[in-house]
Amino acid sequence: MSALLLALAGTVLAVGMTAGLIRDRLWLSEPMLAVAVGLVLGPVTGLIHLGRLMDEHVLLEHTARLTLAVAVTNAALRLPHGPLSPPLRRSIAVMLLIVMPAMWLVSSGLSGWLLDLPLLVALMVGAVVTPTDPVLSNSIITGDLAREHVPEDLRHLITAESAANDGLALPFVLLPVLLFTHPGEGGWGRWAMEAWVAGLGLTVVLGLAMGWGTARALDWARRHKLTGQSDMLTVAISLAFTVTALASLLGANDILAVFIAGLAFNRTLDPSEELEEEKFQETAKRTFEFPIFVLFGLAAPLGAWAALGWHGIALCILILLLRRLPWVMLTKRGMPVLKTKGQVLFTGWFGPIGVAATFYAMIVDKRTGLGEVWEVASLVIFASILAHGITSTPFTRHLR
Repeated sequence: MSALLLALAGTVLAVGMTAGLIRDRLWLSEPMLAVAVGLVLGPVTGLIHLGRLMDEHVLLEHTARLTLAVAVTNAALRLPHGPLSPPLRRSIAVMLLIVMPAMWLVSSGLSGWLLDLPLLVALMVGAVVTPTDPVLSNSIITGDLAREHVPEDLRHLITAESAANDGLALPFVLLPVLLFTHPGEGGWGRWAMEAWVAGLGLTVVLGLAMGWGTARALDWARRHKLTGQSDMLTVAISLAFTVTALASLLGANDILAVFIAGLAFNRTLDPSEELEEEKFQETAKRTFEFPIFVLFGLAAPLGAWAALGWHGIALCILILLLRRLPWVMLTKRGMPVLKTKGQVLFTGWFGPIGVAATFYAMIVDKRTGLGEVWEVASLVIFASILAHGITSTPFTRHLR
């Protein structure tokens, strides 16, 4: 256990001290290096055997859940305090209502075709890799390079879409899972209750109440000089974890609830008391987001990846090329935020697959026992971390 702690904390320390060199000079992403550390210490050398220390899937699930809670809160706080502009709202709606379902169906179809998976299993794999990861998106839309080269509305589009579709992917994941575990009409009924009644209705109420209530309480504490600006980081992260735990206990959609709570908190908080966003982003990213990539590398099923052979390689390439880019190009007229061909290509390419997919893969594994979903999804996740990590800096520079 001490070796695992050393690997996690040491990675955060090393990356924190060399972030500028990694991103701006080597043109690599920080998550790539974290995954590499996990691979070297785990499957490659065997120095750390995660499965001997604890149930690695349980550890991955809960670490991914907490990481996503911080990431979507971070995303909500990056969005404007006031109402979103009509072009931005329209663009977000197209991404979530048209592009996202297309991403699920394309990924599912490719999985079933190339790997000869049964329909429901293919739909599970497709649903798992559908959401755009807000953690990996951070490296594309935050920092000095992004502010210089990526227009603000485009950054807001990717921020909102990557955070919202993490929670909205749950109905896509639950449908094949429940039809697999509860064949017949019982699966559809449970899907309606879990995905929509609890997963949407209860989630919205919980998120709005917690975000609004926390912001009001913080404003009151500020007026009575019970807290200061330095306490904002503690409040934001504590809100994320509290909503996650409460939503899980109530059977609501915890990731979506956290994002809604973050939006409500951001909109209700006194605009004159701005959160030091860059400080929050960097602290949250390095402290809470890097460890999950080390754990992913430690748990990577290299033997299963090798067994997939060229079919697995072809699946990764086709999903990265066809899952998102063609649909953004086809719907670009409905997204007024995308003003140039370069912005369309940039938005279509940068739909990384990462922590959200890891989280949903663990949910599927726990509820169905189908190990092949994790084996296939983890290979696609690794390919996305590699491909989007290598291209993030040069593509961002080229966008300007």
